[in-house]
Amino acid sequence: MTTNFDTVEQQIAYMQKEHGRTKAHRLEQYGDLDLTFDGWKVSDVHGEQIEGRPYVNVSLYYTDRGSYIGHIIRTLPVSREYSNEVTKAKTGTFARPADLLKWLRDDGRGYLGNNSKIAWEEYCDRLPWLQQSATVRA
Repeated sequence: MTTNFDTVEQQIAYMQKEHGRTKAHRLEQYGDLDLTFDGWKVSDVHGEQIEGRPYVNVSLYYTDRGSYIGHIIRTLPVSREYSNEVTKAKTGTFARPADLLKWLRDDGRGYLGNNSKIAWEEYCDRLPWLQQSATVRA
C-alpha cells in the first residue's frame, strides 16, 4: 500500500506519525521581527567553525499549517570592521517547496551553497512528497 501526500492534511498526518508532536519554534532575524510557529525541524546543517572565517548554519522546517521555512545564520568573525563576532540571521516562509529552494539559491547568489545543498537533500529525503525534488534531471 502506497501512502498519498496530495494534501497538506496527509502531509501533516505523516509528520505527526513519523516525527511526533510539533514543537514551538522562535527564529531570530537580523534587523527584523522574530518568526514564531509550531512545526518540525526537518534539516539542520552546521558550518565548520574555522577561526577567522565566516560560517553558515542552515535549518529547514515544516509547519503544522503546511508551510516551508528556511533559516540561515551567518557568523562573521572578529575583524577590523567588527570588534566582536557578528551573527546575522534571516528567515523565509513559503507555501511551496520550490519557492524555498529558490530562496536558498538567491541567498547563494544563484547557487546552492554547500550547507544549503546538504540541508535541501536531507529535507527532501525526510519529506517523502519532496523526494523527487532532491536532484535535477537532465
